[in-house]
Amino acid sequence: MFLIIILLPILFKAPIISSIFQRLIPQPGQGGSRKALAKGSYSFRAVAVAKKLPNESTPRKVQVVFDAKGDPGYGSTPKLMIESALTIIHHKKELIEELPGGLTGGVLTPSVALGKRLIDRLQANAEVSIKVITN
Repeated sequence: MFLIIILLPILFKAPIISSIFQRLIPQPGQGGSRKALAKGSYSFRAVAVAKKLPNESTPRKVQVVFDAKGDPGYGSTPKLMIESALTIIHHKKELIEELPGGLTGGVLTPSVALGKRLIDRLQANAEVSIKVITN
């Protein structure tokens, strides 16, 4: 595997390999139609199961189901990025004050940094549904 990682970039620099590869991939403007992109959708489910505590009969389990309309690459991702940016612009002061556990910065995921405000914006403006299911 390590050898492949090293050799692939070198192979793609070879004019003949690069030429073949360029013919196989879509060229600018050859992506899906607007209609096809609008019809797209995606969904994913994340499941977390905690260790069973001595006083519990079953372990705690939480599922998050994320459904979105639009092509994941060209349709939905820009909406997610824009709504994240607007959440920061409109609520910067509150977001900093509400960081969990006394966090003061660093690299934070959108869910930690933007929390419920982002979820509300996504559900209202980006054709996203986020459901939390607990046992």
